[in-house]
Amino acid sequence: ENRMRALLLPFLLILGTNKHHHGSFVGAFASHSLCASPPTTTITTTTCIFAQGSGDKPTSAHEEESSVSKNATGGGRRGFLGKTGAATAATLSIGLPNNDASRVANAAVDVSPSSPSSASPRVVLWGFGSQNKLMARYLHEKKIPVVGVVSHHDVGQDYGLLDDYGPLTKSIKRKTGVKIVDEASSSAMLRSTQPNVCLLATKSTLADIYPTLKTCATHGVNVITIAEELLFGRGSSPRLTKDLDALFQTNGVSVTGSGFIDGACCEMALALSSCMHRIEGMEGTLRYDADVNGPVLASAHGIGLTPEEFELQIVRNLEQEKSYVYNSNEWFASAFGLHVVRTKEVRTPIINDSLLSTSTSPAVPVYSKAMDKTIPVGGVLGMKVVATTTTKEGVTICAEQNGSVYTSKDDKDYTGWKFLGEPRGVGFTIDNPPTSEMTNTATISRISQIIEAKAGYVTTDSLEIARYRHWS
Repeated sequence: ENRMRALLLPFLLILGTNKHHHGSFVGAFASHSLCASPPTTTITTTTCIFAQGSGDKPTSAHEEESSVSKNATGGGRRGFLGKTGAATAATLSIGLPNNDASRVANAAVDVSPSSPSSASPRVVLWGFGSQNKLMARYLHEKKIPVVGVVSHHDVGQDYGLLDDYGPLTKSIKRKTGVKIVDEASSSAMLRSTQPNVCLLATKSTLADIYPTLKTCATHGVNVITIAEELLFGRGSSPRLTKDLDALFQTNGVSVTGSGFIDGACCEMALALSSCMHRIEGMEGTLRYDADVNGPVLASAHGIGLTPEEFELQIVRNLEQEKSYVYNSNEWFASAFGLHVVRTKEVRTPIINDSLLSTSTSPAVPVYSKAMDKTIPVGGVLGMKVVATTTTKEGVTICAEQNGSVYTSKDDKDYTGWKFLGEPRGVGFTIDNPPTSEMTNTATISRISQIIEAKAGYVTTDSLEIARYRHWS
């Protein structure tokens, strides 16, 4: 009997890797068979933990052990989840005689999120503007199947046959058999196509996209969104993120936020953090063209307002959405095990005046494509935000965000981060990055991870650093 348990354990571990399998069989077996008779041997694996549906992170092996026993007979969905950074040991007490322990000590299964998923991706694109059109081409070339597209335009058309894919990419110009549907038809499409991941590219805040997220969750679809707040929304929208976490847990699927800031800011800095002996602070800068992704983004940056309107509508507006660097600051705090005391923002308009120009020529009116209007001299071209996060540990994270209409060919995107502490001089810059393209490639690199992740709202600081995967 004990040898049979040893032989079955690897298969139970594999069964546990997919959060879409109910855990009642695995849990019941562990509760009533593996843990039935003493003496027991504690086997420690360094590649996985037994993840509860609640998403709680046990702080010790003893807490982890008790959580397995406490929830072993429940019917909730569970899975084994790879840990971030240095391997974190989890313990499972199983009822095997000591002389049989070695037979299962080598039964650990590599189930880290960077491993190929046990479920092949079946993707739905929600929103079909410039970003998801580029996403469609990338997925097509990687032979990742797109089984549905939701949009408010080109409804009824085969997404692959559209001639105009916008400024970011050429059309794939191939019949796919997948016709664009509107939101009213989205539920029927999800039921018929049964995707396992939705790539959502519409708006930036959790409040704006919550109805879409709810639709996906109730149909059992994991979601990766480029909505900037979802990178780390627990501080900016605590009530909504709690509701979101519960919604996705209940339905046994996962949601995360990714995109350019996830890949080019957070993960780059996270990788470099291993070079630090002591972190005393962080400083970062994010600069981008706020005029290339439509009127929603441009309006949020105050493009086209007067300075007086900016003060009333942006600075004094208590409902104004948090900045991107607000969320990335708190992502860093979570990634480094820091406890946020407060994140404070200061917003100022970027004015169309001679100070923006590197020449001695006077400022001239500037046309905004997103707002379809000319911004006069003295008008608002965009917004600068400085977000400062203080922590209980005394580490301060300060980041500056500049998004505006570019006024010359010399204007370019930029991001850079540096650490304060010991040793000095650790940091990075990316000069003129392909921001739109990296938004999509970073998101695609998370597909396998989100399919395998624990159920609920999962921020990417809790996942492994994503890496390139050659799809064929």
